[in-house]
Order: sequence, then structure tokens, then C-alpha cells
Amino acid sequence: MKYLKYLAFFYLLFAFAPKSNAQDFDNLYAVLAEGFTIEELHDYADILTYSNHRSVLEKKGMKYEKNDTSGGSYIYKKNDYVSFYVNYEAGKLTSVHFVSSPQKFYKAIAEMKGNSEFVKSSEKASGNGKLIYYKYKGHSMSTNDNYYRVTMWFKETASTTTSSTTTPTQTPTITPTVENYYSAKEIADAMNANIGWADIGFSTSYKFEVKGAMNMDKRSIRFISKENVLYVQMNIPRNGECDYGLKEVKAKWTGQAGSGSTYFYLTFDYLYSCNGQDYKGVYVYFNPTSSFTKTGVQAWVQKNAYK
Repeated sequence: MKYLKYLAFFYLLFAFAPKSNAQDFDNLYAVLAEGFTIEELHDYADILTYSNHRSVLEKKGMKYEKNDTSGGSYIYKKNDYVSFYVNYEAGKLTSVHFVSSPQKFYKAIAEMKGNSEFVKSSEKASGNGKLIYYKYKGHSMSTNDNYYRVTMWFKETASTTTSSTTTPTQTPTITPTVENYYSAKEIADAMNANIGWADIGFSTSYKFEVKGAMNMDKRSIRFISKENVLYVQMNIPRNGECDYGLKEVKAKWTGQAGSGSTYFYLTFDYLYSCNGQDYKGVYVYFNPTSSFTKTGVQAWVQKNAYK
């Protein structure tokens, strides 16, 4: 109802506004109108299959963008504010989710308020926000206000028995990997806390003394985020006539990685030249933990910071 009132208000403004403002009104109307709904997500979770998703979604006006094989997602663009993901694993669709601007996200989940059909099942922290799971019309679904994402899982029919007292049940399959992505800030913080050692060009001459923090008097390296993009920040003290000072570049993984029994490493794109010699790549070795693994970190950089 409020939404209709807003549209009526802006219509009146448009009706009595000079023609020169028509384009501004059109842009504003688009911002208000373009979004998504939970019911739309539910419909897709009911009708999409591995073989029909592209034809169905393109008929709905969505633009196919790519098959993100590393993340296991077919990615579509609904409009300038909303993207749609069809997630799969082992040749089978697992879930669908919308990612949008904050305004579109909060508008979509507002329909859940006071609706008894949405049954909350669990909640946990996600970055600076919350990841909340629900049951809705036989599906599992979640909202994540850290990434402005709403996910719904496909139904999966459980195996049945021949017992006359047993009735078929439908058990939603929850694939944790869909919800386990890090934001750039989260991955930067995790990387900084677990750097074992790092250098430029695999050279002891440019081995960083301070890891995960910045010290302007020493060779230092840390990861930072800006607008959800990962950066490598380095301080290189003066060494003769060579370039020195604070350096900051987007973290672009070269594809080079490795691991041992107590470490794993990734190499990020960077070229440093000194006295006619080139030092290529920033090599960063990490100490893995149960929640900070090579598989998880490499999956994130491959998806978000691949050269």
C-alpha cells in the first residue's frame, strides 16, 4: 500500500512538472519499480530444471551472463539492480537466489513480515549482518542482509519404504557452499590474521617483515577492501634509487597456488623493478585453520579476484 502511495505521489509530481524533468522521473520510476519478490523466487524454485532454466528465464526477460563453473552458478541479470543465480552441483540444480541493491532486498523481504507461512528455523551471524533460514511452502530458504541475498532450495523427494505406515516425505537439500562466500572485507581480515610469510618475486631481498598490518618503517603487507573489492597494500622502504613507499593494487590472483602439510600459498599479480631486475608476483603463504582453508580461500579469489 505504501508503495502505491509513493507511485501516486510521484505521478502527481510528474503530471505538473516541466517536460524537462520527464527523463528524471522515468529514471526514478525505474528505481522504484525494478526489483524482485519472494513469490517470484518460489516460482522459479518450482519450475526450473537443469535443461530449461535458460529458455524459461530468457522468456521472462532475464539476460544470461555466464556459467561460473568455479562457483557452480549460472548467472543472469534481471535489471541494473538485481542479479539471479541458478546454482548447481554434480549436474543437478540445488538452489536459486537473488542478489540485489539494499533497497530491492529490503523491499522483497518486507512481504515476509507478519506472514505465518514463513517459519523461521535458525539464525547465525554473517559478517555485519544475519543469515536467517526459513521454511516456506515446502522449501528451505534464507535471507542474508550482509550480501543482500535471498536463497531458496529446490525440493528433493526422500526415498520411500514399502511399509504401509510410512508416507513419502520431501526433504529440502541445503548446500552450505552457497552461503559460505566471504565478502572482500571478511576475506581480507581472515588473510591478514593467517599470513605466515610473504615476499615479492620469491626473493629474500623483498621479504615482508610485518604481515597483516602496516608499519611505515618496515616492509609490510596486508589485504584491505574497498567497495567489496580486495586490494594488496604494501610498504616498501627505500632501497638505493629504487621505487619505494606505500603501494596499493587490486588483488589479482595469477592462478598460481600451492600447499604443504602446514601451509598453502597464492600468488598475486605485481611487478617490481630494481637495478635492472624484475621481481614478479606477490607470494603470500598462509597458515590454514579449520575455518580458513586453501579450498575456501582459493575458491573466493578464483571467483572474485582472478587476473
